Amino acid sequence: MAVVAFVGAAIGAAWGQNAPQPSQSPVVGGVSIDSKSGGRLPRLTLHSPATAAGFGRIERYLLTESALSGRLAALLTLVTAREMSLPYEWSVREDAARASRLETAVVDVIRSNGPVERLSRADALLIDFGRQLFRNRHVQSATFAALVDRLGRQGAFDAIMLLAYPAMAGLLERAVEQQPSGANAARLPRIASVGTPTGRPGEFVALPARPPLPSDVYEDSYYRFPLLSRQALDMRSKELFDRVVGPDRETTPRGPVGMTFLSPDLVEPVQDINTALRTNGVLGTRLAEIVIAATGREMNSQYQWTVHGAAAAAAGAGQDVLDAIRSDGPVTALDERDAVAIEFTRQIFREERVRPATLARAVELFGMRGAVEMAALSGDYLMVTTMYNALGMRLRPEQAATLPHRAGAPVGAEWR
Repeated sequence: MAVVAFVGAAIGAAWGQNAPQPSQSPVVGGVSIDSKSGGRLPRLTLHSPATAAGFGRIERYLLTESALSGRLAALLTLVTAREMSLPYEWSVREDAARASRLETAVVDVIRSNGPVERLSRADALLIDFGRQLFRNRHVQSATFAALVDRLGRQGAFDAIMLLAYPAMAGLLERAVEQQPSGANAARLPRIASVGTPTGRPGEFVALPARPPLPSDVYEDSYYRFPLLSRQALDMRSKELFDRVVGPDRETTPRGPVGMTFLSPDLVEPVQDINTALRTNGVLGTRLAEIVIAATGREMNSQYQWTVHGAAAAAAGAGQDVLDAIRSDGPVTALDERDAVAIEFTRQIFREERVRPATLARAVELFGMRGAVEMAALSGDYLMVTTMYNALGMRLRPEQAATLPHRAGAPVGAEWR
């Protein structure tokens, strides 16, 4: 039986699915369903090996090599599984948490959205940080400062990534409707007050006037850490800087590459995923940017829309496509490839699944690898936007907030 692990079996988190056999696999919407795993799009590593390799490298570092590995890593990943209501992610993370000796009382507080006052200050801080991040798309300055005081800059960034990475993996699980073996709804019951409201599509409210720059946001980076100077890096990080950024620059760039230099082991795998999907993926640059722009829309992210709406336009998306994404408009009049890409992205956020017919059509149009990479792109930019929100990423003065803000959605860090 061929089982392709999404990440190492030693750390217990796998998007492993048995290769379907014709006699065992029912077909829904033209796509085979693995009768044992309940998942679709089997054998990720065969369809997008570069993507799977990047995911595996990120998870290996966070869960086995970071200073936060073990108990703290288990706690943080459970917070994400709870906040995003990810039953498969919860099942593998809870098993890993018990192996790392995370106390049952802590697990139960996370599972039930219980009060944190009876927990240790350290545990309460991490849970509160994650709850603010997902529910508000913003973390209060005092909470952020407390995390940095406790863990240091690199530790704080690793903690953010331990919250953001399972969110990325969770979107892939949603796309394929991955369910834990012997699924038990009581293991992670849905709680109405938990999670991030996506807002009401097509119903918009005006944003207030642009707020002043907060005191904990740096003017060079426009987020809560300054850009790193090449000269201040150690020798290993300088070599990495020259390879990834270029020796002609004096500071790290603004954005995910610069942010990941806070934890150098994450620089290349995060960049590798981005390159595999945006540059080397089978969707091509134009469709990739359409998916990213649609992800920014679903996340109500002014920053992602500003950057990737422009990138989609530059790649030839066309005004009709951009208007449909921006305004939550209908896609029926668009080219079918564009319409399916947008619907696929909308469903993965709004419905927490991709409808069988949509997935089947995506596979027909883009191939199995294209469908996998479409889900991975949404997950990648969910992860990046979560990083931005945690770090308080702001729009620069010359960047206008041009994405209509959905009623019922929290205002993200870029407009705080």
